[in-house]
Amino acid sequence: MTSNIKENPLDGDAKQERYFDPALYKRRFKIEKADAWLDSFKALLVRFEKTNKTWMSLHYLTFSILLLRKIEV
Repeated sequence: MTSNIKENPLDGDAKQERYFDPALYKRRFKIEKADAWLDSFKALLVRFEKTNKTWMSLHYLTFSILLLRKIEV
């Protein structure tokens, strides 16, 4: 496993040869952002639901709320 961290442009002297894949970085950023949106809903942080159906329903409800916020209805 290797890290895929973008170099800080302010560190001018610390130029090291590191592996960096821009496409992978963009994809990972989208996943991290979606996780942060889900973390804003306290009911999903700790799983209290016993059944998968209830747990998935809460996720669908959360995604619906996030979509409505995004399109500003």
